[in-house]
Amino acid sequence: MLTFEQMRTLLAQVSAVVNSRPLCYTLDTEVNYLSPAHFLIGRPFTTIPEADLGHITVGRLGYRQSNQSMYHGFWKQWHQEYLTTLQQRPKWSTSIPNISIGDAVLLKESNSPPASWHIARVIEAYPGKDELVRAVKLKTASGELTRPITKFAVLPRSETLFQGGPGC
Repeated sequence: MLTFEQMRTLLAQVSAVVNSRPLCYTLDTEVNYLSPAHFLIGRPFTTIPEADLGHITVGRLGYRQSNQSMYHGFWKQWHQEYLTTLQQRPKWSTSIPNISIGDAVLLKESNSPPASWHIARVIEAYPGKDELVRAVKLKTASGELTRPITKFAVLPRSETLFQGGPGC
């Protein structure tokens, strides 16, 4: 059972996570993506990383650690489900545009700290025999890496909003 203050703290943390999620990316601003926080406070939310206490049983934790454990549990589940909804999985009857060089993507990282969004830019695409991109080389803030298309979600461009496309 949570006290009023614990519930209030947890809801504030959950609100910060939900409002820090990237909606789309922009090319012409210093910030690479637009989030609900930009509409609320004019800039992205920032959080202080804290230790993950999910592996410790709840009975052994104090009030603060118990709250942090619930927060990390929410982040882990919500982060995974949110990224899954961003990935396009059409049936055979519909086609989607292929991933192209310059697209911004949101990486699926199972061990990322809460409210931490790992965004990368596609620098190379590796198509399969059917000419559909199956893997890409990405440029991140910490270097380059190669990932299959199942390990990231493409962020929509802000320009597509004005062209009638599925932008942010």
